[in-house]
Amino acid sequence: MLTSQRFIFIGAKRTSAVPLEKIVGVEGYDDELQLHRQGKEKVEHFEISSGVEMSYQYNGKSVSAPLGGQVIKLIVDQAIRSRLNPLSTLPSTDAPQVERNFMGIPRTV
Repeated sequence: MLTSQRFIFIGAKRTSAVPLEKIVGVEGYDDELQLHRQGKEKVEHFEISSGVEMSYQYNGKSVSAPLGGQVIKLIVDQAIRSRLNPLSTLPSTDAPQVERNFMGIPRTV
């Protein structure tokens, strides 16, 4: 599960909730997601069962697609980008560009 605040993995062996601002890197594989988290020395491994699918609406039709680590990585990356730079998701090209320094403090370009 992914919210605007955190990535939540609900598994058979454990459940983890990771705030998006603590994620410093994500690696996606067919059957696994690896999370590099601030404050943790070891990489966290999340196994993805085969046959997991994501359902969504496209042009008024219900569509399903396989959901592997690579797809989850893309989704988490986009959520992090949107959280760090909410103006980047605005449709207008006139929106001010916002960059962040190494501490995450925004500045308008």
